[in-house]
Amino acid sequence: MQLKVKAANDQGSGEGFPPGFFQLPSDWSHDGRWIFYQTNGGEANGEIWIASVADRKIMPLLQTRFDTSYPVLSPSGEYLAYSANDNGPSEIYVQRFHGGDSPKLAGERRRVSHGGGNGPRWRRDGKELFFLSPDRQIMAVAVKPGPEIELGPPTALFRLPTSYRSLAPVTLGYEVSADGQRFLVPIRKTAGAPLQVVVNWQAGLKG
Repeated sequence: MQLKVKAANDQGSGEGFPPGFFQLPSDWSHDGRWIFYQTNGGEANGEIWIASVADRKIMPLLQTRFDTSYPVLSPSGEYLAYSANDNGPSEIYVQRFHGGDSPKLAGERRRVSHGGGNGPRWRRDGKELFFLSPDRQIMAVAVKPGPEIELGPPTALFRLPTSYRSLAPVTLGYEVSADGQRFLVPIRKTAGAPLQVVVNWQAGLKG
């Protein structure tokens, strides 16, 4: 799987980046400058790499002896959220991101989840971070940006149906609206089953 970029009206195959093993994109920075992707497979651990759209360069961003995956950049471009399994099950972490000519992660990473987590997603204003728990619950964490990011405790919003269809390792397969009020969730194909969008999930928190 090779990373490529193409315009929406491009009838061709798009422009490729230098080849790598299983280049799986998971986020594109809001300014269009960076593409974040993971690599895994074979005997290598999952790694997080970054691609420069302007000059088609790729470079490693996070390489460890453990698996890291699903990188997503905060809307402000200041923090990267990702999954890592160095303490057992995969957990969600955030770490400060510095762009520039030599993009890198800096400072101490902060753990977001407790008891496992995958597939982080940011709310459009950066004040909430969502992830998927091992028991199929969508979790939400309040985020207070600043010189030192502040993270609230994880709160369960709702549990995905048993018909939820994970597309891992390609993607966990859920998306959240810009305001964090709606979730798009794939389900296993059954006769006449429609695409499900979860709305009014706050009602499930009452009582």
